[in-house]
Amino acid sequence: MNEQTETRTEQHLRNAVQISLSCQPDPQDPETSGHDLDARRNIRNLKARTVWGWCQVEVRGTLHVHGHTLTVSEYLGGCSYAGPEDFWTNSDAYDEMVETVQDRLISRACEMAPVGG
Repeated sequence: MNEQTETRTEQHLRNAVQISLSCQPDPQDPETSGHDLDARRNIRNLKARTVWGWCQVEVRGTLHVHGHTLTVSEYLGGCSYAGPEDFWTNSDAYDEMVETVQDRLISRACEMAPVGG
């Protein structure tokens, strides 16, 4: 396979990855998180209103390829956001996590590719 074909194949796989986002309460106490007093106060206020106020975020990717379903997750703890939209728009972490999940899934899919085809 030449480089151009590999790039098209990888792009096809990247586009086929289904991404989901979820969060759970972070077990670490925000009071011991290393944030300053104002940040801890803001975290407490957000935490009282939404699970996103102090959480662990999971970005999960799923790819159906070669008759298999592959799933990969990336996690980020110690997060404090107003909600998922705040995480998507105000965090560089979301895009990085999605890219990492896609790269890992593409790598696994390529390892499973049939030989000679």
